Amino acid sequence: MIDVPKTGPIAVVDDSASDRFILRRVLSKTSLPNDVIEFDDGPAFLDYLGRVERSEAEAPALLLTDINMPKLNGFELVSKIREQAAFESVPLIVLVTSSEATEDIERAKDVGADSFIPKEVGIERFVRRFEETFRSIE
Repeated sequence: MIDVPKTGPIAVVDDSASDRFILRRVLSKTSLPNDVIEFDDGPAFLDYLGRVERSEAEAPALLLTDINMPKLNGFELVSKIREQAAFESVPLIVLVTSSEATEDIERAKDVGADSFIPKEVGIERFVRRFEETFRSIE
């Protein structure tokens, strides 16, 4: 179980607008009370983290990132975030397209992801997976 603070937004980084929509819908059905902010690529999220460092934005409580994105893939994004001491406590979750992608799962762990979640077919299954993985804390 991964603890997610009730303060701070949940950041979703995915180049697919439809996948971001699905994740927002899934998150709205979980017990996590956090707002959701969306980014369509890794560099946009890194720009956001720069704003956080300058106290211009709120630090994320959780990051959910896709693997396959242009410009900066999910593995590269997680690696760059883990290089920054200010964000080492932010739970980073890599979304894999298939639960059978064992090499992706291993690589996610190697670059510093806290966990992985397969992109499920069906909203309710996806919600259950999130509820099994995350717990909201004060």
